[in-house]
Amino acid sequence: MVATMHRSTGVIVMVVATLAMGACKDKQTAKEPAKPDCGSSIGGAIDRMVVDAKPKMPPDAFANVTKAVPAMKAAITGACTKDAWAAAVLVCLDGAQSQRDMNACTDKLTPDQKTHYDQAISDVMTAWKHP
Repeated sequence: MVATMHRSTGVIVMVVATLAMGACKDKQTAKEPAKPDCGSSIGGAIDRMVVDAKPKMPPDAFANVTKAVPAMKAAITGACTKDAWAAAVLVCLDGAQSQRDMNACTDKLTPDQKTHYDQAISDVMTAWKHP
């Protein structure tokens, strides 16, 4: 009887320990938000910025802007990845709805990062104007 009780107690302890470990793991996963990535944050911000700008632009100007969007996304994402932008900047970009919002986010970059960001935009604009 004592041996049976000891085995039963051991099984109960194993079950409780397994459940506790699972609960701890679930809590850790729930507390750790996904780290934003450059491509998603920048791509989303640019897409929302373009939607915001559309009603404010003549159709032909808007058509030209949309042609530059892929190059702009690639250039800014490249600067972000190369310079390892802070998560706070990317989270800010995740919420950006307009050019003004995006500028407020990029104002949080370090001076070197801001220089590279500005250069990336300048390079795209130069190539866009003079293909």
